[in-house]
Amino acid sequence: VGQLSIVHAGVGGIFALISPKLVENHGAVGLVAANCICMALRSLYSLYFACGYFGNGQRNLSNRFNVIQAVPHPLVVIAFIISFAITRTSRDYFYDETLQGKTWMLASLKHVCVGIVCACVTFALTLGKEADIRQAIKGLLMKRD
Repeated sequence: VGQLSIVHAGVGGIFALISPKLVENHGAVGLVAANCICMALRSLYSLYFACGYFGNGQRNLSNRFNVIQAVPHPLVVIAFIISFAITRTSRDYFYDETLQGKTWMLASLKHVCVGIVCACVTFALTLGKEADIRQAIKGLLMKRD
């Protein structure tokens, strides 16, 4: 059993310990909070593990994997935030339409179309700004031939 598996099992144990109290005090929100806490712990350890793995086991800062390289381009992050805001507004707007007597199916279809457009624009911007993703997709497509 690897060290990563042991840590993830430990985090699962932490979840088992904290979730009942959080659920008792806050209901479903407590369950989500417990999950977020444990996911953050897993993510932090996974980053620590990746730094050691990609840094060839070296623990000094000069040879360490640069975590900043894993952060997306700022425009991509902004595109995700704007997409979230647009789809959230779309949901509220089209929900209001159903309250005014319009059919919920048409309102839902419009909202889904807004989401698809946002996803396509964000994906296109990501392809334009993230060279690593472009190279990975090209590699996958080349393997298919």
